[in-house]
Amino acid sequence: MKNNTHGNFVLSEQQSKLVRTVLLELSHSSAEVEASAVVSIEGVTIASSLREGVDSDQVGVMCASLLALAETASSEFKRGKLKQLMIDAECGFVLIVHVDEMAALVLVTQTSNNVGMVFLEASKTAQHIAKILA
Repeated sequence: MKNNTHGNFVLSEQQSKLVRTVLLELSHSSAEVEASAVVSIEGVTIASSLREGVDSDQVGVMCASLLALAETASSEFKRGKLKQLMIDAECGFVLIVHVDEMAALVLVTQTSNNVGMVFLEASKTAQHIAKILA
């Protein structure tokens, strides 16, 4: 069986395909989601469905850095374990949700009147990916 190494992650070819499929299905089923990725907390992109011209390696590193900073802030302010991080920008949101202790789901969305639905989709997708990675 062929394995794909992503930092401390070693995924089977089957796991890699399943994660990519989940990301593609999310992009096709949700009008709000423009791009998505699964990144390790070390900054390695495990799988992605990004627009052409977007560097998946850079996305992984940036998101891992943002998570580390947000986790430090959450701890410093005694808010407990970080669940997710949301960046609200003019043209939409970037949502980073923990999949497990070693990975996070990144969603890039359009500005939406239904932010709750985006959070729900992110949570369900993160849980689905966690089962694949387990």
